[in-house]
Amino acid sequence: MEIIGVYGGLSLALLGWFLGRGAAQKNRGLDEMHDYIWNKARSISWYLTIATIYILMTLYIAGVNLNVMVALSILLFVQLASWAISGIMYGLGFTGIKLKKGIVIQFTVIGVFVPIAFIILAATIDNWKIALASIPPMMVNIGVTVNALRKAKAESVKEQ
Repeated sequence: MEIIGVYGGLSLALLGWFLGRGAAQKNRGLDEMHDYIWNKARSISWYLTIATIYILMTLYIAGVNLNVMVALSILLFVQLASWAISGIMYGLGFTGIKLKKGIVIQFTVIGVFVPIAFIILAATIDNWKIALASIPPMMVNIGVTVNALRKAKAESVKEQ
């Protein structure tokens, strides 16, 4: 069953990436600014991945036994989620939409650290159903963030 999740997720991600790049190319969205934003986002995601590696090593030293699949899943999640979140935030910075710092911090903490905490907890007590408990806070977080983006966009339109 895990093989379906691993390779099915990879297949869907590659399909989404391919279709997204095709749509961006049609709209002339693959320019220097796009490259700058996503290179900066990749840099941020590597910093967070390194921090996660140290956290996982500290957990191992503290006696928490994580198997390889769990550790690699956590690392992959941190890498890709932080890359996406920082890319979105950098991209919004160039649109003229001003977000409150609290919304950005909330989005990052709930969107990245809450799932990691639930996955680590599920791995330590060997009950994977606990990891599903991270879904409701993440869904509420997405709703709050989308609402904040709409309000910020409406305010920026009023200012112009």
